[in-house]
Amino acid sequence: MRIFRDLIPTTENTAVALGYFDGVHLGHKKVIELAVKCKNEGLTPVVFTFNKTPKKGDGLLQLLTVQQRAEKLEELGIEILYIVDFNMVKEFTPEEFIEKIVKNIFNAKKVFCGFNYHFGKNGAGDSQALQKLCGKYNIHTEVADAVIVDDETISSTRIRKLLQKGDIRKANELLGYDFGYKSQAVKGRRIGSQMGTPTINQQISEGVILPEFGVYASIVTFDEERYIGVTNIGLWWGILTKIMSLLAPFIVAFAFAYAFTPLVRFLDKKMPRVLALTIVIGGILLIIFGILAITLPLIYDQLALLIKMVI
Repeated sequence: MRIFRDLIPTTENTAVALGYFDGVHLGHKKVIELAVKCKNEGLTPVVFTFNKTPKKGDGLLQLLTVQQRAEKLEELGIEILYIVDFNMVKEFTPEEFIEKIVKNIFNAKKVFCGFNYHFGKNGAGDSQALQKLCGKYNIHTEVADAVIVDDETISSTRIRKLLQKGDIRKANELLGYDFGYKSQAVKGRRIGSQMGTPTINQQISEGVILPEFGVYASIVTFDEERYIGVTNIGLWWGILTKIMSLLAPFIVAFAFAYAFTPLVRFLDKKMPRVLALTIVIGGILLIIFGILAITLPLIYDQLALLIKMVI
């Protein structure tokens, strides 16, 4: 896949999918696949999107990094990706956007978007305006209907809310794949190793959403190998960090994980963070009490013997 970070004209005839596509969920996939199917007509499938969301507030919490989004689009069959700064086009009227970008830059013959797509300065243009304006240049336009699951439209906002509640299973269902992170492993304080249960840690990129604090069943991939993992997200010793700990007590290979960029995919939430810590701390206390129960009688016997000798 060719990636352009500037508005470089193409001479190829193209089929363009328009949208931000954060998460590349099942609703987005419906739009993108319409463009990809146009390969059969000799058109090059293109996605036009932005490197940062034009939205404010909750929209700033991304489901995917830019790299992950590009990888998902390539997997779906997109051959050209325009991923530009929103400031490049934010002042264009809807008419200017269609003429200067869709027609002159993309050389589009077909254009696809979602039912709630907006474009042009202040989002003045909607899907109906897109159809009307593209019609002036004989550009075929098709608007994909909403994808409904459980009587509710699939959207990035809905998926964010599910993740923030820890409902990983439902979020994965709407995404069409297992939610996760791909980032460099970072060294921690080696507390797990000292306790006989080594872990690896990942620093999560700024602006990317975190699931609800807790402990999750996960699949970890690095160096082209897949492993079963237990992933913790949340507070560590009372300090809020965007670091994800991966527990893999059965895998010696994790000792070499710092040389790779692990992909961690979440399967299900197993327990709240507080409960997990309670179990761990309780286990440590039981071990301590067990050791004391064994050693205290021995210490008492030695002290008693010492006292007798002194007397």
